[in-house]
Amino acid sequence: MTRAVISMLLALGLSAGAGAQAAAPKSSPPARKPVAAAPRPAVMAPKPAVVPAAASPTPADVLPDWMLEEIDLLIERQIAPRFTLDSGLEGRLLEAGKAMAAEHLPRVHRLMQDWTKAALADPALQSHALAVAHARLANAFALWGLDSLGTEHDVRLLKALESRGACFRGGDDRASELEARLFRLRSLPADELELALRDERELLARWGTPRRWDAPRQPFPVVEEIRRLRAGIGQAEPPLSPLLAMSFLATDKKVRREPEAAGPALRCALQQWALWGALRKADGDAERRAALARWREALKMDAAALVWLSADEAVKPVSADSPYPRLARHFQASGEVELELELDAQGRLLDSHAVERRIEVIGLPPDERPAAFEILLEYASQQLAKNSSFPAGVGKKQGERWLVRQPYRWSFQ
Repeated sequence: MTRAVISMLLALGLSAGAGAQAAAPKSSPPARKPVAAAPRPAVMAPKPAVVPAAASPTPADVLPDWMLEEIDLLIERQIAPRFTLDSGLEGRLLEAGKAMAAEHLPRVHRLMQDWTKAALADPALQSHALAVAHARLANAFALWGLDSLGTEHDVRLLKALESRGACFRGGDDRASELEARLFRLRSLPADELELALRDERELLARWGTPRRWDAPRQPFPVVEEIRRLRAGIGQAEPPLSPLLAMSFLATDKKVRREPEAAGPALRCALQQWALWGALRKADGDAERRAALARWREALKMDAAALVWLSADEAVKPVSADSPYPRLARHFQASGEVELELELDAQGRLLDSHAVERRIEVIGLPPDERPAAFEILLEYASQQLAKNSSFPAGVGKKQGERWLVRQPYRWSFQ
């Protein structure tokens, strides 16, 4: 690892060296398995660069100055902007937000140093200790978005999300993550607001602490719902707000937006609309909380967002010979994503979504869900699927479509 690992990442100056394979697709019935698209060769990665002896870190209570400078740069460029408060918070929300940011940023700084020291103490991780700490930071952001303190916390958040304007901050889609979370609470009565603010402070205090994580849930399929409404099939239930209808159903393509490319506020509002529909059908607190978990799943921050990259930028291949994403290489993420492919009668790909993920990221605790990296390898798998060919009439027939399960294995070696 070179001294400027974080600086290089900000410019995405990542080198080649890993690969992916499309495994033989699964189908139903087994006797009709499709022929796999030509697998991409797994390219052996060069060993991580070793820090020069003069600057070589040794396990110690005090990190070298150059590592501290890299951590300071990362705090400045990627962390502090997530806790700014300049998009319209007022009164108690602004006061509480300032206190949370003042308390949390030093906490993150300590965590980054602790994670780096722990990596330096492990011979297998020494040569990329800062990248390990960076991965743990990215995952902490993702888990923050998924975390729940229990039933009472969820009930308060569900009540706050009853407000139609919970996802919007005066039309400003540039608000920080902390601002967005606090803004959603503004419709709560004063006594419940205080409890909700206490919840938010406690969630921040849980960063870096080991705990059990539920299995991933699928976000609400809002993209498919918008496509259905555009095709004139059925009606929106519940009805879309005027803003969402104008944004996604407008006939003028200059005005209309694509749901998969929606910014944070519109993505939140789309998932909120789907959440309202699910809550109408929910039977009891368990189903209501399960619906909230799907909303959270869609809004969590992933590794690409942390480093200010779009999904397309994050999955750019490391080289012409390997489709392995450059950002995945920085974090040394590997594993398998199984997609369910929807094909037409000619074998053309119509849609795909992940049905199973088995992701590993070097340096993450083995019992910690790699939430920040799942979508990275999932999206890379979907890009491979788009560029693959499939035989016609194979798989499980469902109406006019055929369903085929296809694993994509991503290996970092």
